[in-house]
Amino acid sequence: MTKQLYSSPADIQIMVDLYFDDAVAAEDPVSIAGLAYALGFVSRQSLYDYERKELYADVIKKARLRVEAYMVKRSIKSNGAGAIFQLKNMGYTDRQVMQIEPVTINISGKDSEL
Repeated sequence: MTKQLYSSPADIQIMVDLYFDDAVAAEDPVSIAGLAYALGFVSRQSLYDYERKELYADVIKKARLRVEAYMVKRSIKSNGAGAIFQLKNMGYTDRQVMQIEPVTINISGKDSEL
């Protein structure tokens, strides 16, 4: 488990806000890895470990959702190959599902299924 870096969710929120503010100011993309690094973790897994701590779960989930929202917005605005790749890693898919249903045709007054 990750060592204790923060004493309260408010401390993490301050760092999360700084990460996003800095990224916007520098016009840099945001990512889970960038978020973990900005929070002082040694890996993305450390961020996920912190999220499992009940005290910090909501602030980390909200920060991860903020990264996801950024990726969605970025993929919509551009051809977004990199953003699409990241979204797929977050569980999004680009597959199409087609449902084919039988059609009934009335020939000479009889119902038959094709």
